[in-house]
Amino acid sequence: MIYLYSAEKADRLDPWFSQGIVILWFTASWCGTCRAVKRALSGSNRETVPIIEIDVEGWKPLAERFHVRGVPMLLLLKDGEVLDRKGGSLDHAEFTAWYDSHPVLKPIGGPRD
Repeated sequence: MIYLYSAEKADRLDPWFSQGIVILWFTASWCGTCRAVKRALSGSNRETVPIIEIDVEGWKPLAERFHVRGVPMLLLLKDGEVLDRKGGSLDHAEFTAWYDSHPVLKPIGGPRD
């Protein structure tokens, strides 16, 4: 299962992404593509890293900090460092392929060769 956390409920975000592995998902309430991406992210049935949902309208300084220019945008972080970013629309298969392409992550699409 993918854990979606809303940034608006977190007192401090730094502990979430300054240590360990996390995916930041920048979104906006007015973004139709973002809603489609949420379905793709929620469609996984395997345990994975946390995905933190961040509304760019409410968290502009955080979006600026990570140079987010458009939504939806996924950022893969390890110990606060951006390892990769994926922007635009994606379905569950595309998300799984992107996720599984990173050796720091436990695969969700099945065992690796």
